[in-house]
Amino acid sequence: MEAELVLRRREEFRTPGGVVIAIERDLFRLPVMEGAARMFPDDFRLSWIAFDTGRPSCRVLIDNHPPKGLHFHIDGEEAGVAITCSSLRELKKFFRVKINERFGEYQGD
Repeated sequence: MEAELVLRRREEFRTPGGVVIAIERDLFRLPVMEGAARMFPDDFRLSWIAFDTGRPSCRVLIDNHPPKGLHFHIDGEEAGVAITCSSLRELKKFFRVKINERFGEYQGD
């Protein structure tokens, strides 16, 4: 059984300063053993990025993969900072906060 695509979203917004920010989110549900409880985010793989289209190295990236688990990166920082989110709603809120901190006001989902 393969991973199931749950979310694929692409959008852009313009900051108050006129910079165009692209946002791309992919979320996959991983197969689990029958009858097993599904846990977030361990049973999912995700890659969410917001970046300045004129300077793609200016970015906020959230992803999860072994051995790091769920973590985020700002700009070119490679190590990543571990985060804990127990729901997709909580993760969306965290992502929005980081986008606002890095680029300015973003009202999207």
